[in-house]
Amino acid sequence: MTERKKKITLGASVCILLFLIGAYYVKQQDVKLKQVPSQATLIGVIDLKQAMKEHPRYVDLEKLRAQRALLALEGKTQKLAVINGPELSAQPFTDVGEQQLQQEKNKLRQQQREELAQMERNLRQTTAAKREADRKAVSDLYANDIFNCTLLLGNAESLRLSELQKNELKQKVNDLKQQRAAQMATVEKQYEEYIYSQLQAQRDQYLKENQAADQQSEQRMASETAARVSKAADRNAAVLDTGRRQFSQNVAEISNTEAVLAAKDNEIRLLEDLIVKDIAGKAAKSAIRHHLEYIFADVFVNVSAFDVTEEVVGEIKPGKI
Repeated sequence: MTERKKKITLGASVCILLFLIGAYYVKQQDVKLKQVPSQATLIGVIDLKQAMKEHPRYVDLEKLRAQRALLALEGKTQKLAVINGPELSAQPFTDVGEQQLQQEKNKLRQQQREELAQMERNLRQTTAAKREADRKAVSDLYANDIFNCTLLLGNAESLRLSELQKNELKQKVNDLKQQRAAQMATVEKQYEEYIYSQLQAQRDQYLKENQAADQQSEQRMASETAARVSKAADRNAAVLDTGRRQFSQNVAEISNTEAVLAAKDNEIRLLEDLIVKDIAGKAAKSAIRHHLEYIFADVFVNVSAFDVTEEVVGEIKPGKI
């Protein structure tokens, strides 16, 4: 490996990881980057937020965040019960329920997209031999005529062919090749239409299943939300009835919820780090590929730099239909 490539590999890997992780946590605190180096030809940029959303584990991250929101809401409700008694609004529980429901839908849709992508790969694999045989049949249909005309042209001088005859032969070869290309295109179109029809049938089936599943999920989530509201209301009412002893018990529950919340925060942070490190690894490859010294994440000023976001997303995103 040349000295320049060693420099690029080491510098890019370290800088990408540091800048990606650093930029992510800086964004969490609403702090924006103000400056980037001016050596644009050696600098790359990446939209970290977009890349994270396209990562296969982002659905799991959203699920953890939804769980964290519910835990935080329950902890807040416990504190309100201690301070304010039984007065309670159902709206926060409804909001969290809708968020969880959306995460479930997103996960199911992603799974279906991956299944459709695999289905397309299988269809192309199973039809490949027949498609190639049909293409060969078309090619063979014109091969003799094209060969004969080409042979005559090759021996035009010995056969004493006139310019008119040679031009006619050339035109015939051209016509035969155009006809062959048209037949080949027809074969390709037939197979593509077949694959599309099979995929569309599966998409239609998913649509019907999703409509029924969404309705059931909405009913289930409404029931679970109502149960949470009822439980929270009962807990609030109990605070007023049990006095100091219940107050002490609620304080213990709050402490336990806060501990669980801290554990959930750590779980989220670990998954965020994993996703960012994975993106950093892909971005490092782009840095080497394009001879970039640095890649900056989430740059908020106008700079002339090479954007590797789309390239990195292409490596981490599940197959599209």
